[in-house]
Amino acid sequence: MKKLFLLLATSAMLFSCTPLYRQVATIHSDNVALLDNGKYATNLDEISINYDFWSENGDVVFEIHNNSEKDIFIDMSKSFFIKNGIANDYFRNSSSIISYNTNVSKAFGTMGTNTTLKSKLSTATTSSGFSTSIEYAEKSIICIPSKSYKVIAQFTLTDAPYRECGFIRDPRGKEVSIFTFNENNSPLIFENRLMFIIDSKETLLTNKFYVCQMQNINDKKCFVSSGRSGCNENGITIYSDIFSSPNKYYVHYARPYPDEDRIASPTNSKSNKARPTNSSKLTEK
Repeated sequence: MKKLFLLLATSAMLFSCTPLYRQVATIHSDNVALLDNGKYATNLDEISINYDFWSENGDVVFEIHNNSEKDIFIDMSKSFFIKNGIANDYFRNSSSIISYNTNVSKAFGTMGTNTTLKSKLSTATTSSGFSTSIEYAEKSIICIPSKSYKVIAQFTLTDAPYRECGFIRDPRGKEVSIFTFNENNSPLIFENRLMFIIDSKETLLTNKFYVCQMQNINDKKCFVSSGRSGCNENGITIYSDIFSSPNKYYVHYARPYPDEDRIASPTNSKSNKARPTNSSKLTEK
């Protein structure tokens, strides 16, 4: 349902007057297996982890499955998301507050009294009754019960498209604008380091990824009609995204910007620079 809503919403962009472009990035890993469904997956004893990066700006979303008959723990204070060498803490010792404009008993009836969340309850009288706020403190160690899984989504890969001289931002007609990278020259290298506690013993798991390809393309060319939604043939047309895959992400962008990106810079001859691949007329002015 979530993907259907996204496709329906995105289809409205196809008829926008202002050209919208998209940069699609493909992710590669040398130590995590790529499954047939496009997800990267890894195993650690009785644990399995799979990744799904497909989203705007690249949300790092992964599922941790506990396939064992015992509870398994993750020490978040010793777990990190590392992007281009910068370590980001999973555990920030923060808290969140949820407020309700209702009475105290109803709030407890809805949320329960889970003291393991280290919650603090405060109330204040308002014109409509009680305003209830519950503060939940972040936990440094989280538990994944036996035969269950948890979804973690805390970091985003980027908030802007990659730019490079010669990397055409607005490919026209049959132009194909693609840059490829390896682990040494990729503009984005990231690691997921998770510290598991299994049978009271610490085990570190490190999954490493990097962007191996980026493609700029007109957003309209990313969709194909895949049928209609509704009770009759006059329903809403559904568009499928031809790039959609868990090992990719995308960034939207639009004009205005200069045409200087169509001119390859002499610095591109350096050995540590990426090369355009399968690109036509990349140096055309």
